[in-house]
Amino acid sequence: MEKLSIQKVYNENYSKVYNRVNQLVRNTEISKDLTSEIFMKVIDNLQVFDCSKAKLSTWIIKITNNHCTDYHRKAKNSRNVMNDSFVDNDGKEIFQFTDSNNASDNVENNELKAKIDIAFNSLKPEFKQVATLLFVEGKNYDEIACLTGLSMSNVKVIIHRVKAILQAELQTEYQSL
Repeated sequence: MEKLSIQKVYNENYSKVYNRVNQLVRNTEISKDLTSEIFMKVIDNLQVFDCSKAKLSTWIIKITNNHCTDYHRKAKNSRNVMNDSFVDNDGKEIFQFTDSNNASDNVENNELKAKIDIAFNSLKPEFKQVATLLFVEGKNYDEIACLTGLSMSNVKVIIHRVKAILQAELQTEYQSL
């Protein structure tokens, strides 16, 4: 691929990759490092990408998921503290909550987000990966199966279990809403 194409691939996919990595490792500095490593892999392997098998963005997210799994395997620590910075395509941090100038709403949102993060981080890495694809990225079951390499029945079972786990973990929060 020519240089302009590589830059376009990078620009169009950077925020998706960084946000996905940050969701999986929960550490801004490590997320930046892993995102760089992932794009090096993407660039090194662009010539073997087969557009008849998957969309480019799906292929890149598959590389991202595999790279993060390798990172967790090597680090043997999948419960890092959440750092809630996410970036847009320009690399600027973006805020995650609804537009509200009310400080007490932001405090409540931060408290709820922290409780959700704790519940989410209590999931096994495989469950967390599927939950992130479903709840955060809005992927359907077929896409999740393709991205994770799991069978459709496994995806359904994991989603059912994740919902039960999160519901149990967040039961008191849900009742107070």
